[in-house]
Amino acid sequence: MRCKSGEYAVSIVDVTTPVVFVRADSVGLSGTEHPEDLSLTQLQLLEDIRGEGAKRLGFVSSAEEASSQTPASPKLIIVSPPTTYTTTIGREVQASEVSFVSRAMSMQKMHRAFPVTGGLCTAVAARIDGTVVYECNATQQGNTITIAHPSGRMDFVAKIREEPGGEPVIEQAAVARTARRLMEGYAYTPSSLFWSNHTG
Repeated sequence: MRCKSGEYAVSIVDVTTPVVFVRADSVGLSGTEHPEDLSLTQLQLLEDIRGEGAKRLGFVSSAEEASSQTPASPKLIIVSPPTTYTTTIGREVQASEVSFVSRAMSMQKMHRAFPVTGGLCTAVAARIDGTVVYECNATQQGNTITIAHPSGRMDFVAKIREEPGGEPVIEQAAVARTARRLMEGYAYTPSSLFWSNHTG
């Protein structure tokens, strides 16, 4: 895809939300950057690519209009092969633990973790031969895709089958969400609030 900053290999996939995918190395990134690491020049390059994607999707008439008219869609997600890196909270993620490394852009800034809707689309794209995500995906067996992001990793499930002629059909796209108990306590109230003073 050609935009005003140059020509880049991208994949545009629309599952749960439209996403423009680009390889980190094609835009001069390692793929393991933290949100604060991107320069204004790099942010503008990524927005130029996203803007051209918005134009190709018919969201805007010119790529330059994307920032003001459709700043949140399509998403832009950067992908790279598995590599060992340190998260924003200081934990080391091993390359062997993940399917690939990814960074999601949200409103022209890097997401500090990974958006669920964008993650579902990314997991599906990782299963579609020919996408830049598929090229980076080291987990070609099974249905679980583990995406490495700035603050850790997330597991997604993507099950794809091919119709005759090679048309991909999505059978399942899911994410495992967990919740932890934040607090536990007791509140003491007068018994008169619950019991009547009269009998009968």
